[in-house]
Amino acid sequence: MDTELGHDTDEDEETEAGEEPVGGILEDLRDLREEIGEEKTVDLAINGYRGRLIARYRRIEYREVERIARKVEQMRKKMNPNASLYGQCDLLGIALEGVYLRKDPDRPEELIPLAEAYGSGAVRSGWDLAAQVVAPDGTAIPEETRAQIRLVFNNDLALGAHQNDLSEWMNAERNDEEEDFSVV
Repeated sequence: MDTELGHDTDEDEETEAGEEPVGGILEDLRDLREEIGEEKTVDLAINGYRGRLIARYRRIEYREVERIARKVEQMRKKMNPNASLYGQCDLLGIALEGVYLRKDPDRPEELIPLAEAYGSGAVRSGWDLAAQVVAPDGTAIPEETRAQIRLVFNNDLALGAHQNDLSEWMNAERNDEEEDFSVV
């Protein structure tokens, strides 16, 4: 059967014995790229705890960042003065893999999951548990992730600096991946 370009589509789909169709190879590469992206994490010290409280993050996909940016823009249109801060909290909330405790500052590679160190048996999200651990006695723990993150950082400028470090790492990781998959 001829196509507009004069090629026989049946011949294009056939491959020699043992060869994989190009579409299959490309799909494998896409799957590999996604797998590589999922495996990569970064540990960042949360400011204000002398390097003892650590957040582990995964790189998130650009579409997730775009979704956050759209939400921030909608908040700005409604004149919400905290729009940027909320966007930073959302990025930290989505990318979080876990919160850890570094018991010995001389052994930075040894991290204990906060849930192991302070867990009460109930499964809690990383930010929820971190907020519970750092909150002064008698302080009600907020249920909203943004409020939990702000409580853990206790300083919006430190939160912003932390989010910038995370974004910088994500961008560097994305650039490294793009180099890994460039055509030679």
